[in-house]
Amino acid sequence: MKSFSYRGYRADGVTCNGLIEAESPKAAREKLAGQGILAERLRNAGSAKGGLSSSRRGILYRELAALLKAGLPLVNALGTLLKTPDLEASADVLASVRDHVREGCSLAAALKSAIADISPFEAATIDVAERTASLEAVLEQLAVFIETQEILRQRLQRAMIYPSLVLALGLVVAVVMLGVLLPRTQQMIGGTTALPALTRAMLWLADIVFPWGVLLVITAVPVFIAWWRKTARSADKRALYDRRFYRLPLAGKGYSALVSSRFARTLGILVHSGVSLVEGVPLAARATGSVWCERLALMASDKIRHGCTLEAAVRDMPPLADALTGWIGVGEAGGDLARLLEHAADRCDRRFEHFLAKMLAVLEPLLLLLIGAFVLLITLAVMLPVFSLTDAVLR
Repeated sequence: MKSFSYRGYRADGVTCNGLIEAESPKAAREKLAGQGILAERLRNAGSAKGGLSSSRRGILYRELAALLKAGLPLVNALGTLLKTPDLEASADVLASVRDHVREGCSLAAALKSAIADISPFEAATIDVAERTASLEAVLEQLAVFIETQEILRQRLQRAMIYPSLVLALGLVVAVVMLGVLLPRTQQMIGGTTALPALTRAMLWLADIVFPWGVLLVITAVPVFIAWWRKTARSADKRALYDRRFYRLPLAGKGYSALVSSRFARTLGILVHSGVSLVEGVPLAARATGSVWCERLALMASDKIRHGCTLEAAVRDMPPLADALTGWIGVGEAGGDLARLLEHAADRCDRRFEHFLAKMLAVLEPLLLLLIGAFVLLITLAVMLPVFSLTDAVLR
């Protein structure tokens, strides 16, 4: 049996869509006709990889773990998830996963074949969990990990809302005052009195910004996009820029804490699932999103393969050395590496939250100060000629 997604019309002319199981497309159309549905479009649910966001993957892993714990076979559990409201929009993808499993594929292979967004570490973790009969526990761990990362991402987005609004408001005020208010003031004053130096400077700035600013933006955006694409294709350049980002005075420490947290939490799940350190270290580094860390992890993996301890290997990885070396050493000595990595990740999360709060405490008043100073300068540039004209009339 295969799953087919369809779109068609009922006998009353109302459009409908959904999934149907059949041996072939012809059998699927006949089955739909028996239900009074004329299929306009019919395609195999597994004909192409589909997208499944991180939040939905977290729901999938958590609910699948619960169903497997309840004793349902894997195929039946996936079939049940097709009707879950939170996953209903991704029914085509889940149907494809179920079809692959029904055909004899492992869950990890089925997820890799059907879902475009699944990360390598998720697939490797699930694969090992299936081989070690610990799938339910590992799926729960993956759900917790994905939910934690999603919360962190949302926290970052919320943290940037207020500074972005302040900056946007400041730009609007600057455009209005430079492009409208200041030229009107110049027209009103005319040649009746000499303009103050500050007013002339602001008029000069407006003459540069408005004629040339649009041209600069139109030119800069394509150049930036071309540079970004060229950099994205070059692994060496991405690694170079990523390495330089760690050296930034303030942002570098926050970035290092974030990368260390992701590495420790991911590696903890992999170790708990039974993945070897030789395989787990590169997978954990790939989950951090840091290109330089990923390259260092490949060298660390080679050292571990030749007998080096994880503590010594991580000590040679500058982005992770300060935050994780001590925790890893204790974990290896006590034989409880996965738990210590989880504790290390929690501590790195707290460091990152402290960094984020500190940066926002500095950034918000700084933006307000800069915007306020700029508005004050423009206000003075507008008012000073008016004061000069008033003095001239009174005299």
